[in-house]
Amino acid sequence: MTCKNTTNIAILSIIAVLTITPFAFSNTLAEESKGYKMVGDVSPVLTFTFREGVEVYEFPVFEMGENFAQNSGTSFSVEGTVTKSPLLHKAMDEAYKYRFSNAAFDHQFKYFDVDANFVKGDKSILTLDYNNCRIENYQIETLDSNDYESYFKGVGFAIVDKIDFVCSGVKITNVEKSPSSKTMTDYGSSGFNFANDVKPLATFKFDSGIEKIEFPVFDLISGYQESTDNVVAQFQLEGVLDYYPLLYNAIEKSRQVSGISSASHIDFDVLVEFANSDSTLRGFDFKDCRVSDFEITTQKDKEEGFTGKSGFALVHRLTFTCSGLAPVN
Repeated sequence: MTCKNTTNIAILSIIAVLTITPFAFSNTLAEESKGYKMVGDVSPVLTFTFREGVEVYEFPVFEMGENFAQNSGTSFSVEGTVTKSPLLHKAMDEAYKYRFSNAAFDHQFKYFDVDANFVKGDKSILTLDYNNCRIENYQIETLDSNDYESYFKGVGFAIVDKIDFVCSGVKITNVEKSPSSKTMTDYGSSGFNFANDVKPLATFKFDSGIEKIEFPVFDLISGYQESTDNVVAQFQLEGVLDYYPLLYNAIEKSRQVSGISSASHIDFDVLVEFANSDSTLRGFDFKDCRVSDFEITTQKDKEEGFTGKSGFALVHRLTFTCSGLAPVN
């Protein structure tokens, strides 16, 4: 059986038990979970498929390098406490060894594939399949509180691997299919605390259905300023990573037609309401929108997530550009 064929075995082991498991194949290594506190119980589990074998690691910090919706490049970065990872470390060391070689020169650890599997509890919600990746940069850094507090027993330090990757391509895969008929799905409360119980609710109206999602972060970027230029309406949403079939279909379509002037995006309307338990206090009805920016990143606080004092939040951040907006009062 090839290295690639053992990938699913490694991922299932991580999801099911998150322990070092004695696999039947000696070229597969799955790391023991570090037990990081992840908001929403959403964690990135990365599978590295080298020519020499497969390694699976849980990195609490994952960051896309570019705007995924514009298909402008393929890079990503991860961070995690230093751990035993013989093949990944070998790839780093070989990249350093051959750093002055011609770009066309290939060595045994130069290229590899990476599956970034985002797991919620024991279920995979989304996977980014990166192909033909290589090490772009590698650092080991000590994270602390930026003052003397880390020297106290209850605080501490974190010795962290920071690794940058550049790949030839990436695609999103997931286990859920988009609904075949027009549906209306309300994903319910986000579970976060809001001042005065005022929450932002976004209702996406696609041709194929409606999705209502409570994002904890909303920012109106443009639309109200006075200008002689044609000011478009833009807003941004951010929330803990999850998979929404219709919204992610719009993201993928934006990526596919990026840079093609004659192509059309999946245009849709978005109603954003700011409401408490009693009524809607304010809102915006955005028209003819498209996803203009999308990224998956990690919100973190220096060493505190690594030491267990706090945790990490794996989030998706989406920017929408619309033809206009109508206020709702």
